Amino acid sequence: MSTVIVRRPVNRLAKLIRTPGGPTVAQAIADVDERLGAIREPALAELLSLMAAVQALARDFGPAPGDQEILAVYDLCNEMLAIAEVAGYPQLGQAALSLCELLDGSMTRKVWSPSAVRVHLDGLLLLLADPAQGAEQTETIVAGLRQVVQRTLR
Repeated sequence: MSTVIVRRPVNRLAKLIRTPGGPTVAQAIADVDERLGAIREPALAELLSLMAAVQALARDFGPAPGDQEILAVYDLCNEMLAIAEVAGYPQLGQAALSLCELLDGSMTRKVWSPSAVRVHLDGLLLLLADPAQGAEQTETIVAGLRQVVQRTLR
């Protein structure tokens, strides 16, 4: 019979905050924001590079792209999702996630909709082009992309 060992990692931030004389929650958040600010520009540059690659690959999809082509775009969108928040574009990350769901569902269900992919590509460009858009507008765009996924994969 084997023994199960449960290990819980130490949450260093929680430990620091609970330490007498340690930073307050507000100070810890401010420190994190400052550190994220230092990597925001490189993250944005990477996001732009990923966007260009996604646009180039996906725009060349034929009427029935192969799984490898779809997976290449999926992987790039997954990377976009990972860094969009840090780059200051959280809704772009959600749109990239929506495209991932569309691509995954298309491969799984063997359903392909070039127009649904184009709508997502245009949505990604729109979200990236105007960061000053209001939260309501960007949420509407992302919600619309989710509806496209649902309708395409029914």
